[in-house]
Amino acid sequence: MIPTAAFAASTPSSLPSSLPSSLAPALDQAATLLHSASRLLIFTGAGMSADSGISTFRKDKNSFWGGIGGGMALAYFGTPVGWSLTPTLAWTKYVDMFLAPIVMARPHEGHYALGELVEEKEEEGMEGGREGGREGEVKVITMNVDNLHERAGGFGWEEEGREGGREGRSRRRVVHLHGSVGRNLCVKHGLLSRLPSFPRGEKGGGDNGEGGGGGEKQVQSATDDEMKQLLDEYKQYKCPSCGRAPRPDITLFGESLPVGELSLAARAIDRLNPATNDVLLVIGTTGGVYPAASLPEMALKKGVRVIEVNMHPSSISGAADVFLQGRAKELLPALLERVREKKKNERKEER
Repeated sequence: MIPTAAFAASTPSSLPSSLPSSLAPALDQAATLLHSASRLLIFTGAGMSADSGISTFRKDKNSFWGGIGGGMALAYFGTPVGWSLTPTLAWTKYVDMFLAPIVMARPHEGHYALGELVEEKEEEGMEGGREGGREGEVKVITMNVDNLHERAGGFGWEEEGREGGREGRSRRRVVHLHGSVGRNLCVKHGLLSRLPSFPRGEKGGGDNGEGGGGGEKQVQSATDDEMKQLLDEYKQYKCPSCGRAPRPDITLFGESLPVGELSLAARAIDRLNPATNDVLLVIGTTGGVYPAASLPEMALKKGVRVIEVNMHPSSISGAADVFLQGRAKELLPALLERVREKKKNERKEER
């Protein structure tokens, strides 16, 4: 970990009132690393979505699978068992218990801050001719299936491979290690279909997050009652090919991660170069879910600089260059402002 004292002289005096002043040196340290990075890659877990009100999947009393009822739901609906035995019931329960909270949720300030940070770093890289400015390059690896990154904007994508059966050929800015609720899978034929639009007014298009929204378009938000009606109608959805209830294209407990997704993520980590000050920004993960958790470990072994944002220390906190403890929705906007401040000061010095 880089000594905080090395950054003390440039620490800004102001900090949002919601954050303790003791975080200022670490925030400035992280901003310095991000400002000097040629390439930025982001890795997010359930803690990133928790600030949008989406329950985590850790088996404690407050988690989605917590308690006796949650454990029973996990054993039946969270594994392929329920989907193969009673697909229609599994689909109905999925829409009610799992999909509804996700589509009703909205991206939080941290999602928007990440989108702006990536866009600004990309523009900076293009101006300087650095590799980190390449369009179409993977910018986010996420274990979350909710598409909140895309819905916040700044992470437009183009999917070329998955629907054509060529998983490893997608040119995407977001890699979903555990799949996405934005896609459905026919249990019988393996055909993919897209989640219909559930407009919530986000910059990225406000729908399923799969359509390549890049922050250009703001859509009108549906009311909560309209959303509930859309969800009730969606429970009746059937595969257009065989008339059976589909399942979401997400990795259920007991299933392996999609090889193509894991390969895309590993290649993105492999592109990070310590010699050009590249940074991996890790947000909201305990570091205990494998094989996904091996990706930050790969970056650390390479000597890549790692910044972690988390509510609680994780398995990589001690090895990270900077550990920012707190809520992503508060810390990430503050971090973005400090990066902008450093860029502004640098330009002043160049004049």
